[in-house]
Amino acid sequence: MDELTQLVERTHPRVLGEALKEEDELSIAIFMLSVDHDQAAKILSSLPEEKQGLVAAMILKMDLVPQNMVEEVISRIKGKIEEMASKVVSFGDPTQWLAEILSRISPDRQRRIISTLEAQDPKAAEAVLERRFTFEDLRRVSDTALRLILRLVSKDLHSLALALRGASEETREKIFRNLPEEILQMLQDEMDTLGEISAKDVEEGQRRVMMIIRRLENEGLFDPTRDIAEIGG
Repeated sequence: MDELTQLVERTHPRVLGEALKEEDELSIAIFMLSVDHDQAAKILSSLPEEKQGLVAAMILKMDLVPQNMVEEVISRIKGKIEEMASKVVSFGDPTQWLAEILSRISPDRQRRIISTLEAQDPKAAEAVLERRFTFEDLRRVSDTALRLILRLVSKDLHSLALALRGASEETREKIFRNLPEEILQMLQDEMDTLGEISAKDVEEGQRRVMMIIRRLENEGLFDPTRDIAEIGG
């Protein structure tokens, strides 16, 4: 990975957006085409929506650009990014941080904190809950707890089938292993009939499954801090 791509990768999107705020569409397009596709997408996403389309249109018009212009644009924008990045500290994803912190305290304290957060910002509370325990974490749940979860989840086999289409092999095997043979066959039949599905369909299936799991948690029947083990633990 070249130095410019590395710079964009480690820079917070808001810093990128601020550094590019006064740049014209041509300069931004040149800079985007000088990094890899993933980081170019990050740059484009950091721009205001009204500017994203203009930059995309500019890229389509580009063919040959003078070398000295490319070098000047890269040097100028690189300098802006480095200067702005040096003035701030990024703590990463705050939602993930809070989710990790909550997973390490007692369930009663977790519920009180989440309840307070829900009163202030319901969407933020939901995002933290989704990160604190995800569908993929089911592969680390004890067999006893997982069977309890699956007794309820198997009442909505369509959602479970959707969820599993986007799950890792390890998670699928864990779930299959803890389902009664009859239910497992019904689930596999449901998965076979799904056909082509989108990532959004998978997300919706996993969301519905996690809603059932959170209901069990609220009722005190499932506790991630008790029923889940760290990988390798």
